[in-house]
Formats: sequence, structure tokens, C-alpha cells
Amino acid sequence: MKFERHQIKFEKGLVDGQLFVCLENRFKENVDELVTTLRNLGCTAGDLELFFATPQSSVNDKSISWIIDADSTTTFEFKDIGTLSDEDRIDIEARAAIVFSEISGILEQVANLKNLDKELIETLSSIRADQPGSKLFAGFDPVNGCYFPVLVGWNGEVADRNSVDLGLRGAGAQYSADTAGEAIDSFPQDSATAIVERNTEYTWLWLLWLVVFLLILWIAYLVLPACGVRGILQTCPERENTISSLQLKRDVLLENLQLEGNICQYSGSETDEEATLNEPIKPIEEGMVIPDTELNNRLEREGGETSSFMVSLMWNTKEDLDLMVKCPNGKSVNYENKGLAMNQCGDLDIDANVAGNRSAITTEPIENINLSSMHGSYEIAVKSQENGNSSQVGTQFQVVVLNSGKTEKFDGEIKPGETKVFRFENRVE
Repeated sequence: MKFERHQIKFEKGLVDGQLFVCLENRFKENVDELVTTLRNLGCTAGDLELFFATPQSSVNDKSISWIIDADSTTTFEFKDIGTLSDEDRIDIEARAAIVFSEISGILEQVANLKNLDKELIETLSSIRADQPGSKLFAGFDPVNGCYFPVLVGWNGEVADRNSVDLGLRGAGAQYSADTAGEAIDSFPQDSATAIVERNTEYTWLWLLWLVVFLLILWIAYLVLPACGVRGILQTCPERENTISSLQLKRDVLLENLQLEGNICQYSGSETDEEATLNEPIKPIEEGMVIPDTELNNRLEREGGETSSFMVSLMWNTKEDLDLMVKCPNGKSVNYENKGLAMNQCGDLDIDANVAGNRSAITTEPIENINLSSMHGSYEIAVKSQENGNSSQVGTQFQVVVLNSGKTEKFDGEIKPGETKVFRFENRVE
């Protein structure tokens, strides 16, 4: 390594007797792109623009010169930090430490990304590894009379010139034919021969492992379809009980026919989106139970509360349907605003098939709201949340309104992302 007034020079590519080899990636001669990338990733260090010296390779003597390349008419100089005053040296080292710290943070950030930028990770890893060729100098601006940290040898690796292995390099650091030739030329002939022989040995080793891997795949292909190796590794699914399977299919068909029958029986001028209940309210008798057995069973199973004025939603799939009610006072109760004390409308005490609670998802769900009785129009909304359990063919559902012993049912079908609305009048005498 040679120190000159305006540059640092690795003579014949050597740093303290060791060979320096630049990483072959897009940042090799494009320092501005590296700086821009670091800025985009959140690096805020003030010295970043002039921190990385630019390498320039010489074809004739294989030397590498490091210069401060900036868009300025000023000729920046290098200063050995050992020649500075203690105050200036400490300042330069502290400012450089800030840059290194931010680079370490960015390296951890990009290493966790799905689409890894291998060249960026390789370059930042080389900087953080503090290779022997990486040297910190003080750049000097003669116009402003100030110092700033400058790093040379930041985008490469060094190796003992007598035991260099040009193979098995990291991704993005592969050597071109020219680079490999230059490196071998700098060694004695017997060292170059040893390198070629060692790489040949590695090639045969990799070929042997490839053959073994393919042989294992072939054996697995022949054995695994036989439903296990002598009963140890079972790979075939267990056969379903034919009778149980047919009974399950029959039950599903009967449930669907029952829902379709309810839809056909419902008639009138109202649609599924808008319906009106005009029956007068009758006081609930003491000890009265809900007349719907299935509704009772599901409420009891989920620990739901009952009252003389309530709305329940039932369906028979793993879909996430949400029940919402808007009261005459303009207030609403839903899965985001469940309590009566907060919404002045009602209490949602069962919220079924929530995607975030997979263990509680069932094929016999129910949602239930106990309402505060008011005079006026109530609006019931059923919304289908689109997620992994959604079915594009549509889901049949039933809304049950219990009002002082009077029960009304509304049947409908809904697809993912849709909302169905029903309205009814409540008269308070």
C-alpha cells in the first residue's frame, strides 16, 4: 500500500503483503448508487456522501487507486488519522462509528426481506467485517479547512497470496476470467497449479453428492407410493368410513333443503335487503323460552345471553359473517362496538368464526345481540368478511328476531364482501 497526496494506492493489488480482490457487483465502480440505496433504506449519517472512496484499477501493474470522487472543483486530500491532533482524530473516528452503526442496522433490516438484494448484503457485510484492506483516513477539504472520514478497501477481501482459493466464493463475488487470471499471475507457478487441482477435487466432490441425492429421490419415488416402508412410514391416507361419509353428506343436504324451504315460504312486498315487522309488541311472559330448538342449542353451547328483545344470526359454514344492528337513536352495535354502555343500542355477546381465533371456528356458528327497546325503526345488517374460509358460491343464513315473545325469521344468501340489510319497526306503547 502506498500513501500519496491525493490518493491511496494498493500497489500490485497488495495490502500489507496480502492480495486485495474487489467484489464483482454493481457497487464496484458506482459508489453513488450505494449511497443512494443506503439513503433510501433510512441511513441519515451526514458524512455518507464522501465516506466511500472510489477504486480505480490499473491494468498495467494491477494496482488499485482509491480517490475521493465528488462533484466539485475542489481536490480533496487524504490524511493519515495518526497524524491528526487528538481532538480531530477522535472526531473522525466518532463520525465513522455513526456510519458503521447505521450500516449494521440496515444490514439486519435487508437480511430479513423476502427478496434479498444479495449484492447489497455482500457489500455491507464486507464493510462491517472490517477486512485488513479496509482503512479509515481523514479526508481534507482545503477550501473549507475541515476534515471528514473516508474509507478505502471497503468493497473487497484480502487473502494470503500463497494460499488463495479463487473458488467457493459468495454470491455476487464470483471472479471473472480476467480477474482470476490477474490473481494467479501474481503467484508462483506451483501455487497456481495447486489451486487448479484443489478446484478440480471440489468439482468431483459436488458431482458425487449430486449423484447420491438423485439416487435417494429415485428410491423414495419407488417406495413411498407403497404406503410405507414395512409399515414404519405410512404415506397413504386412512380410508373414510363409507357409512359415516354418506350420513354426513345426507345431513348437509337436509340442512340446505331446510334453508331453501324457508326462503321459498317467505313472501310479501319486502325483499331480503329490506323487510318490515309491524306486529305490536307483546309483554314477555315470565319463564318463557325461545321457541327455536336449534337457536336455543347454539346459544346454550356458546354461553349466550337471552332477553325479551334480541336478534340472532345462524349459518352452517366456516364463513365469517358479522351481525350488526342500528337502533332508532342512530347508535349501532357491532363487532367493533359491542357493549351497551358504549353504543347505547345493545350488547353483542357472541362473535363467531373470527379469522384470528382459528380454534373457535365452527360449522354451526351463531351471533347474538340483546337490544335495548326503543320506539322506531331498527336496521339489521349481515356482512360477509372475505378470508380463507370464504366460499364464492354463496352462504345461506337465517336471522331470528325475538320481540316480547314474537319470533320472526329472515332467510337469505350472501357472498364474500356483500352486506344484506333488513329493517323492522318496533312500537313501544
